[in-house]
Amino acid sequence: FAVANHVDVGERLGMFDFETGGKVCGSRFVYLTGAGAMLELALINWAMQKVVAKGFKPMVVPDLVRQSTMEKCGFQPRAENTQVYSIQDSELCLAGTAEILLGGVYMDEALEEKQLPIKMAAFSHCFRTEVRSISHWSPYDIVGVVNADP
Repeated sequence: FAVANHVDVGERLGMFDFETGGKVCGSRFVYLTGAGAMLELALINWAMQKVVAKGFKPMVVPDLVRQSTMEKCGFQPRAENTQVYSIQDSELCLAGTAEILLGGVYMDEALEEKQLPIKMAAFSHCFRTEVRSISHWSPYDIVGVVNADP
């Protein structure tokens, strides 16, 4: 058989719909369909089960985050060289990573050592600006809040 790349295989199996993605969203976007959608969901579930088995609390977080939360996590959402999409006339931004939203869970709080470690895992949709394009993906991130002293 002839070697094929993942895009060719996926299109042949009805897993990807680039035509609809382009029509609805623009070039470089894809709809995952049929087995492609089911595979994506299965991989997310499998990965989340792995970290839950290690004691992480599973979460599905919002796609929007306050600018002030982003700044406290080290991002500069309104800076000239930002990779963050800001919502016009709002303090909200599209999340670039679930780590920001997980970090925000305990921001401005003083935790007792006996509460540690805190383990969180999140599935999210992430958005960033790239050179002449838009970047969107759906990862899961894990964050631990631990005592810095051994």
